[in-house]
Amino acid sequence: MQLEKTTHYAVRILRHLRTNSDLQRPHMIAEGIGMSPQLVTRLMAKLRKAELVTFVSGRGGGYKLGRPAEEISFYDMFVASEGEFCISHCFKEGLCTEDGHCKAHDFLMKMQENWANDMLGVCLADLD
Repeated sequence: MQLEKTTHYAVRILRHLRTNSDLQRPHMIAEGIGMSPQLVTRLMAKLRKAELVTFVSGRGGGYKLGRPAEEISFYDMFVASEGEFCISHCFKEGLCTEDGHCKAHDFLMKMQENWANDMLGVCLADLD
């Protein structure tokens, strides 16, 4: 398993917002972390939908963290950028057929639970 680039970019955006307390427009974020404004704008939509960031409108408005950095887990960032966390397609699609699941099902489920717990145990504030 490999994280998508969007997760890395989301972490960079959120770290930037954490260290810059003033409201940030997409072009300011892009300049601050060396990304294109278009990519930042696209990711901000996902982060906003997940309520990891909020937007203050008006002159001088911009983005800020949606909640304290200590309350934003790596799991939250992962799901916001990549979607549902699921290490095996059979968990989503119900493809296991032997007695309700295959012989690897229990192992894979435990692996998924461990990874999820590891991601839940790290917050944005820990990533400085």
